[in-house]
Amino acid sequence: MRWKNIGETTTEEGHKLYYSGLPDVHEQGEVVNKVLKKDILIVQGDWNAKVGSDSYKTWKGTCGKYSNLSTNERGQRLLEFGKYNNLLLANTLGCHKKSRITIWHSPNGEHHNQIDYIMVQQRFKASIHTAKTRRFPGADIGSDHDLVMMTLQVHLKKVTKQGPTWIKFDLDKLKNPQVAAIFEAQVGGRFAALSILDSNDQDIDTQVNMLNTAVT
Repeated sequence: MRWKNIGETTTEEGHKLYYSGLPDVHEQGEVVNKVLKKDILIVQGDWNAKVGSDSYKTWKGTCGKYSNLSTNERGQRLLEFGKYNNLLLANTLGCHKKSRITIWHSPNGEHHNQIDYIMVQQRFKASIHTAKTRRFPGADIGSDHDLVMMTLQVHLKKVTKQGPTWIKFDLDKLKNPQVAAIFEAQVGGRFAALSILDSNDQDIDTQVNMLNTAVT
């Protein structure tokens, strides 16, 4: 996995710097494109961006329909970034009640939005457990953001071990006299030198010389 933490900011100028740290949608990103194909890329954090259900039809495959009501400019940038890098917003896929979708709460308690997102590569969409990918309230951390968790169940490909390879000979073909003659000529020629060892007429030195001559 590869992680990218750029920081957090609240000003408009700061947000431009924030998004400039990400790979541009028209250029090759230094972070996303360095991730190996065998790795799982997860990009997450407080994007301060609102992605709404109004973007579902236009950005289908990048976001789900369970999010805010409308999309703001920063949400549009986030969708462009996800679309270009084949990422999807995991915590917009599950159908949960509103209290499990909204993550940020205003100090006066009047406004509740979803601005924190977890993005995963689209090819791992089937591995996302949508029922357990949501907001989990109750964490006493002194923040106006709630905890967001994702459950990812990766399905690994089963590798089958190949057994030893056996060569099966078609012995029925040797019943054909022509095939048998060709086989005997080829095999007999390779082992003709061994027939010298069966001869008792020559001494050992003569047999060794004849064997070396036949092999070489």
